[in-house]
Amino acid sequence: MEPTRFSSDEAKRELDANLEALLAELAEEESEKDIDEAMEREMNSLADDANAGDFGEIPEEVLAVQELLAEEKKEEEAAALEDEKEAAEKYETDALEEAEEEAKDTQPIRRVEDVKDIAEPVILMEDVVKDFPNGTHALKGISLTIRKGEFVFLVGPSGSGKSTFIRLLLKELEPTSGKIYINTKDLTRMKRRAVPKYRRGIGVVFQNFRLLRDRNVYENVAFAQRIIGVPGIKLRKNVNEMLRMVGLYEKQKSFPKELSGGEQQRVAIARALVNKPVILLADEPTGNLDPKMSWEIMQLLEEINRNGTTVVVVTHNRDIVNRMRKRVITLHKGVIVSDEKKGGYSYER
Repeated sequence: MEPTRFSSDEAKRELDANLEALLAELAEEESEKDIDEAMEREMNSLADDANAGDFGEIPEEVLAVQELLAEEKKEEEAAALEDEKEAAEKYETDALEEAEEEAKDTQPIRRVEDVKDIAEPVILMEDVVKDFPNGTHALKGISLTIRKGEFVFLVGPSGSGKSTFIRLLLKELEPTSGKIYINTKDLTRMKRRAVPKYRRGIGVVFQNFRLLRDRNVYENVAFAQRIIGVPGIKLRKNVNEMLRMVGLYEKQKSFPKELSGGEQQRVAIARALVNKPVILLADEPTGNLDPKMSWEIMQLLEEINRNGTTVVVVTHNRDIVNRMRKRVITLHKGVIVSDEKKGGYSYER
């Protein structure tokens, strides 16, 4: 293509003057970005004027500046594209990792029917220490393993660390150091948002029953199923099955105040078991009951254990512990002082 010619020396001189004026203006710009944009606009304007007016050949200085600006623009666009690509990849990676972590954190505790290996650790503590701000050393380097299908008594004098032990398993407390695993899940790494769902996978029975006073027996047990979204037909089947097991099917419309202490504890056990947890924690389940009712409750817990549920009972009841001859872990001042497979009540009050 033939280069465009200037029609006169005056036009060329005018073009040179405009270029000098442009350079003077550019020297006053505050940022490189503003300079580049201003130069690009002026160079394009000069080139357009030259082409439109059929002036002489475009000065080499103008062409050089235009080429430089075009090259810089390409590099900037390529860099911006690369940045966008990296940002998109990072977002995708972060989102995937977050989703995996969420799934891991919110995975419910496995149910009895999902645990096949009878020797599989259900509760594992590794050198667990729990200190309180007031200086109390509740647990001092506890290490133990409780396997699927075991029935374990946890005994010891008041202040020995039994309640702290249970609260750690429920993640109501965090250990000062050490590791706690429930079904291979590390509780010390569990995020706060996953805790409520985790707790719904563990059955808990308390000394004072903790029933809903304004709801009848059926609704107290059904409450645990409603929380996890069990559909109506299946809910009714599960609740009725539990009430038959604990011997309260005929009293499902009764309210807690109409029941004896033993019956209220049976309701609490049915509620704890209706979601089929692999672990049942019983904290002084016979503490408010007479000897006859206490033994009936323990026989019920033994039946539950025979069906595959791991049962951990915190108790001060010497007669029951000695009579049942289960595994007995004894705590004293935050330390395990004995762990017997078929033990008895070995500490003095």
